[in-house]
Amino acid sequence: MTVVTAMTVISLAAAIPAQASTPLSPSTATEATPDPIDPPLYDKTTNGGKVRVNVLTRQRADLSAAADTGKTMQTFKTLPLVTVKVDQTGLEKLAAQSNVVSVTEDIPVPPSLDESVPLIGGTAPSAAGMTGAGSAIAVLDTGVATNHPFLKGRVVAEACFSPIDADYSATSLCPNGTEAQEGTGSADSETGPCATITECDHGTHVAGIAAGNGKGITGAPARGVAPGADIVAIQVFSKFTSEDYCGAGVAPCVLSFTSAQLSALEKVGELKQSGIPLVAANLSLGSGRYTSACENDPHQAVIDQLLDAGVATVVAAGNSGYTDAVSSPACISSALAVGATTDDDELAAFTNRGPLVDVFAPGTSIVSSVPGGGYASKAGTSMAAPHVAGALAVLRQAFPTRSIASLEELLKATGKPITYTGASTPPASTSARHSVTRRTNPVTSTATASPTPPTCATTESTPTAPTTPPCGCRPRTAAASTTP
Repeated sequence: MTVVTAMTVISLAAAIPAQASTPLSPSTATEATPDPIDPPLYDKTTNGGKVRVNVLTRQRADLSAAADTGKTMQTFKTLPLVTVKVDQTGLEKLAAQSNVVSVTEDIPVPPSLDESVPLIGGTAPSAAGMTGAGSAIAVLDTGVATNHPFLKGRVVAEACFSPIDADYSATSLCPNGTEAQEGTGSADSETGPCATITECDHGTHVAGIAAGNGKGITGAPARGVAPGADIVAIQVFSKFTSEDYCGAGVAPCVLSFTSAQLSALEKVGELKQSGIPLVAANLSLGSGRYTSACENDPHQAVIDQLLDAGVATVVAAGNSGYTDAVSSPACISSALAVGATTDDDELAAFTNRGPLVDVFAPGTSIVSSVPGGGYASKAGTSMAAPHVAGALAVLRQAFPTRSIASLEELLKATGKPITYTGASTPPASTSARHSVTRRTNPVTSTATASPTPPTCATTESTPTAPTTPPCGCRPRTAAASTTP
């Protein structure tokens, strides 16, 4: 049995089903082997086959030698990483280079969707004047309908990283048809190829959950979690037409290469350095099954860099219902992995859980913005994650001098405790007042449960930062014991 606590936030959200796929070979910090090559890659390159791989080296000076082993597909500005397409001879050359840390497939992954129900609806932060104003949230997704009334006027930067690779049946979703585009309109999901693809509504929905503002808009949800925050929209998906990648009967589809995500995360760091007050980067995507931290994952370095720069990377835990695992990149220890709960303060049936999940948030039947000026209900950990990204913006406004690591801990430490049995990571709470819940280590002692849980005031108007974050209630104690 494990205890978790819930934090108050504003609600409106939803998610889509996450079609997580088992990673080729989960790499962890404790599973290092002399050969840096992910073993299944050798099988993929038999009989002359080629595969896209992300090559992580010890330092950037080693990249030239790594790139010479195949065709360079993607380079990075700051990371000791290069994406190349190699055959088996190329893999053997990489294995022989002592400065190569890891070689993993550049796997295309889907949005982390399922079907959820709208939850939280706390108004205390708003009543206290805490709207996330002064911060920005990066949404790395399928682009954003930048002129949607729910979001209009607050998309302050855009970019698109959408690899083209005929061997993978992948074409660009950037409005200009290239693999990379930056500037106004580059992540607008209502222009270019995305305009005719239903799945491209995902990013607009996620952005609305994090920072939508329905004030004065007929038929709109009241608000997202941080209606005063700005949005940085970054397209990281490509269009795939092969059932080999989309699955039988579901092609075409949109999937995101790891290399596109890495380019986008690098861009987030660049924008932060330029002066945009980014507090969180949201990734509602992923695949695979990881039971331990994947420190050799290519996402690790850039997520660490962002954390050092004051930006949290918030990632959907995945919707495969694993009781002891999450998808990648949620498996990165420095990322904030988010699972999903229902409006009954129970774990959503689809959510991944376990010791790698940091917090839980509402993820069922969430209503938010979609292209075309409308609103729709979605579900999944895709919708839970932006609740957390928005909450961090609200916390930043309330506690402007605290580090992002401190805000993450504050997020995890506040809220209404929830108990569940049968897993090593706790469920999340999602009532009309609560949205974000934290994970705690299993406890071995029994505590006395409070007869009545505290509620979050909805009329609070304190102008200064309160002792308890505006996004959370003080935790109540629940009886719990270790589950063998």
